Amino acid sequence: MIKDANEGIDRIEWTVYGKVAKVVKGEDFTEYRYDASGNRVYKGVKVGATTKMTHYVRGASDEILGNVMAIYKDQQVSEQPVYGSSRVGLFKRSIQPEGQAEESQPQAGELALGHRQYELSNHLGADA
Repeated sequence: MIKDANEGIDRIEWTVYGKVAKVVKGEDFTEYRYDASGNRVYKGVKVGATTKMTHYVRGASDEILGNVMAIYKDQQVSEQPVYGSSRVGLFKRSIQPEGQAEESQPQAGELALGHRQYELSNHLGADA
């Protein structure tokens, strides 16, 4: 597939490994970059004159793909997965439930609540 008229996509560019490299809608586009293992390391969304960048940082792991250690949006950490022997949750910084950025960061001695999401599973690994 190189375009999708139903979705208003003018052009889709692919990497030699079969991953989406760029999606163009008119003057706007979304661009993806991958590491040597095929894991996404960058997403750039250009709308008008503004480009929003997301960087994905992976850590070393016994798994083939590694674990995402942090997601950076516009040069600030927005998400950090929490790991035990497997992923147990997610720590989101500066994001409110509505998706709006917080007005201010907690100061020394202050406590920010509601930034952690936990994932429960049973002994078989299925979601509880």
